[in-house]
Amino acid sequence: MTPMAAGAYQAYRQVDVETASPHKLVTMLYEGAIRRCREAVRAFEAGNNAEATRLLYKAQDIIAELLTNLDREKGGELAAELAEHYLFMYDLLVKANIKRDAKSVGEVADLLSELLSAWKQIG
Repeated sequence: MTPMAAGAYQAYRQVDVETASPHKLVTMLYEGAIRRCREAVRAFEAGNNAEATRLLYKAQDIIAELLTNLDREKGGELAAELAEHYLFMYDLLVKANIKRDAKSVGEVADLLSELLSAWKQIG
């Protein structure tokens, strides 16, 4: 991608984020975390550990964002359960990064995909 095209894409994404509904923002976060995890698996399989690590850090940042923005007062028990899932996935990504464990990263992507599917159903 040329620098000009990359800049245009970034500007488009920024507008997309700024105008998205809260439901759409969470959808975008899930999709971004899933994408980073899948790309990290491919990077590990290709022996590109540095790229896998970079991608896992991004996935961890997204999961931390999901965790931080849970409304525990309104969400009650469901929010508490989601928090446990997010913490589990975050921890699994940390361990997978240390061990270079592509399988665990794939499992996190699968868990996130299940959460995304459920999230889309309530949207």
